[in-house]
Amino acid sequence: MAKAARAAVAEPDMTGAREAVEIDDVDDDTQLDGVTIGPGVAVGRTIRSLVLERATVTGVRLAGATLEGPELIDVVFEDCDLAGTTFIQATMRRVEFRRCRLSGVVAADLVATDLSITDCRADEIWLRASRLDRCSLSGCNLAGSDWYGARVARSRIVGCDLDGAELSAIELDDVALHGTSLRGAGGLAALRNVVIDSGQLVELAVPVLAALGIHVDDDPDGDDSGDA
Repeated sequence: MAKAARAAVAEPDMTGAREAVEIDDVDDDTQLDGVTIGPGVAVGRTIRSLVLERATVTGVRLAGATLEGPELIDVVFEDCDLAGTTFIQATMRRVEFRRCRLSGVVAADLVATDLSITDCRADEIWLRASRLDRCSLSGCNLAGSDWYGARVARSRIVGCDLDGAELSAIELDDVALHGTSLRGAGGLAALRNVVIDSGQLVELAVPVLAALGIHVDDDPDGDDSGDA
């Protein structure tokens, strides 16, 4: 029986007219629907209980900001700087990040469905205990990222750099890792329910075998002293 195709990630709904809004007008308890935001600067700000629907956010600098309890639905971020931004109890549905800087973002406990992150720098992003379903990460630098205790289902992490990532206690269900580098990543031995390509076999096999106590040694006597 042929294996069913992996579920496609739904794109944001951008139908309808959009009103231009300044980033300075986005404040606590703001609810915006059908808007375009940016460019602008909101570095280090704290914004609570933001609800954003059918919106494009372009060229906005939110580095070091804190978003408490944001709900983002049908939102596209393009060319934004969110380095060091903290998302607290965030919910995202049909959200895209394109060519954004997400280095050091803290998004523990993120709940996201149909999330796309494409061509972004997201090294050391913190996704501990996040819940990602039907998501796509493509062409991203995710080196040193932290996925401890995350649950990822029906998703694709392809063509990315996960070198040195923390993957311990991660729960995966039907996740494609094609073309993604995993050198030095922690927790590889516990990976389950993933799909890889043939070029990744050696890179993944070595740490997995080592974690299982299986070593490669052509000498059955284990004599590596070099004596004749």
